[in-house]
Amino acid sequence: MFAAKDRLIYADVSGKSLDPLVVRRKLMLATKGELNALLDQAAGSDPLPALAAEEALAGAARTAFDFPAFTPDGGGATDLDCLEELNRFVEWVEKKL
Repeated sequence: MFAAKDRLIYADVSGKSLDPLVVRRKLMLATKGELNALLDQAAGSDPLPALAAEEALAGAARTAFDFPAFTPDGGGATDLDCLEELNRFVEWVEKKL
């Protein structure tokens, strides 16, 4: 229907194709519209608010990228996996849009 060269499609770390607007919408909904504020807070120098922001961002990323929860047997995605994918997505958006 649409030419591949004209489409912006995000590929996550596993290579799965995702609609970037759907990912963004899920991130915004999961963070109650505070995505940018949480990203700033996570990068801040005050450790407790930064940790709280990291926790919220990891959960939002897990939801947005449909990553399974980490399990004690090593399955699923860790919070670090989720945060790294979120950072990849943010960098991709900054380059593409």
